[in-house]
Amino acid sequence: MTAIAAVSCCLCLSPIVASAQTQAASTTAANPLAQVHKDFVQAASMSSSTEIDASKLVTSNSSDKDVKSFAHHMMLDHTKLTLQLKMAAPHGIEVPKDNSDTSILDALRPLKGKAFD
Repeated sequence: MTAIAAVSCCLCLSPIVASAQTQAASTTAANPLAQVHKDFVQAASMSSSTEIDASKLVTSNSSDKDVKSFAHHMMLDHTKLTLQLKMAAPHGIEVPKDNSDTSILDALRPLKGKAFD
């Protein structure tokens, strides 16, 4: 009996939730984001992209299995964060696909083995 009541309650609230989401989306579209928020999306995207690319470097340049394991987790976590950022970014805010900080990556590229670790 309680399962039926719970389903009925959810069905009754569905239109209200959908309406609230539509109102939130139209409010965001009507009020463009401040530059500081757009800058945050860009900075967060750059940070995650750099972490992903640096982690990829680890797989080829590191000699330590623990460092490689940590890099693998970083790559997974930052890939997930990038997807979440893309989903959370308001309509009209572009999340760049690959905007890594090349100065950091360029500093890591020549290092190999223990020097890299």
